[in-house]
Amino acid sequence: MAHHDQRLTGDADALVAHLDETIVSGSMTATLEHAVDHTIGDARMLVRVYERYSAAGGNRLSLSISVLAVGTDLSVRSWPPVAPTRSSSSSTPSARRRSSTWH
Repeated sequence: MAHHDQRLTGDADALVAHLDETIVSGSMTATLEHAVDHTIGDARMLVRVYERYSAAGGNRLSLSISVLAVGTDLSVRSWPPVAPTRSSSSSTPSARRRSSTWH
């Protein structure tokens, strides 16, 4: 399955909070369907699954994002792939590189 991988540095909680807010507020039909946070030792795995309704296709689309965090080192994967965008106006390091909502 196609996916997008991104390595980041920053705060995992701030990144996931940003994703939750941006994705859900970016579409009238987008919802956070599932959230899981696991910790083993110094490693954390944060998984989010979002859905939105596609009027064009008459179906629901899902977006899954996982964030593996060890300290401030982050590895982010999304399915389906989401094109990254750059923003210099962000005040948090974890949001310096962020993904737009899926289409």
